Amino acid sequence: MKKRNLCILCLSILIISLGWTTPQETHPRGLGIVLPKSALVSEEVIDSVLGMCIQFRVDTLYVPAISYMEALYVSDILPRSNVLINHPTPLDFDPIGYILRKAATLGVRTVLMLDLFTAWPSEDIPFNPLHVTRRSPQWLSHDSIGQLHTAPIILDPGNPQVQSFILSLLREIMIRYQPMFIALENFQYPNRAYGYNPSALIEFERKKRESYHQVYSFDTFREQTLDDLIFRISALRDSLGVFTQFSAFVPSDIQLSRRDTFQNWAKWVNAGHLHSVALSYWYPDIQRVRYDTSQAFETLYQGRFVPVLNPFDMNALQLEVIVKEILGYPIPQIILSTFSPDILRMMNSWSVGVPR
Repeated sequence: MKKRNLCILCLSILIISLGWTTPQETHPRGLGIVLPKSALVSEEVIDSVLGMCIQFRVDTLYVPAISYMEALYVSDILPRSNVLINHPTPLDFDPIGYILRKAATLGVRTVLMLDLFTAWPSEDIPFNPLHVTRRSPQWLSHDSIGQLHTAPIILDPGNPQVQSFILSLLREIMIRYQPMFIALENFQYPNRAYGYNPSALIEFERKKRESYHQVYSFDTFREQTLDDLIFRISALRDSLGVFTQFSAFVPSDIQLSRRDTFQNWAKWVNAGHLHSVALSYWYPDIQRVRYDTSQAFETLYQGRFVPVLNPFDMNALQLEVIVKEILGYPIPQIILSTFSPDILRMMNSWSVGVPR
């Protein structure tokens, strides 16, 4: 008997040393879905979405709460989303409050998605006088010759008043809902042409004078602006005594993110200000997927990231190749930008999704 047990022990050690796994050690990966705003227009639609979560093993919903500086929750700061007004959704209905409560009873995790910079996607700004583009046009970002950027229109992060405004939005949501999870969307300068808001330029000149002992460029200013704002968001969370975990949706290419959109997201995660990042792979190039994923594991503390895929940017074969490449890494979840039943069935067939 002792000899038999010794043989089993030796075999177990050999299996572990060779990196072999047994079928019982293979677990499904989580499946997250980014909801469109139209999924929040009524209790009935939300209930239908949650039913699909159960059917297709979706464990996490990424739910828009602030989009184009309009609220899909009950806000004292932002106007109500046009998506809710045009449905029409009853004025006393709080989509975010409802989905947070209902999803919790079903064991579905809810992550609130906040786009804190994008004011409007085009030059056709809303007529609503309460919209920030009407109320505070001096906060909007310009190019280097003073022209307003309109594709999209953003609140300039370098403007100190914008920073205070963003913190007030976060304070409102964290106090009102005490969410467990918040994901920041488009927390960036859209490209290098943005950032020349007049107040931001004054702030840049002030910081440049204070940094006379070193080279301080406008690129440095824009990166430090986002760094400082992430730090202030983390500090606000701690001061309120809530337990919200912050993440951010970012491009998967770490060098490109930092160079073109001034997001040093590896620093944000490794310094503990963000719990993780969602890396957006918006291309079907297997080599780039492999490179960006391996870079993320090498750079991020404890590999704190999840991949985001847009299946409609690739055909079915490309999607399968990309998913199976990603599943070769110890990632906890895959996020999709669609709620297509056909695609969800495919993901389930590849053991993506947590069965109940």
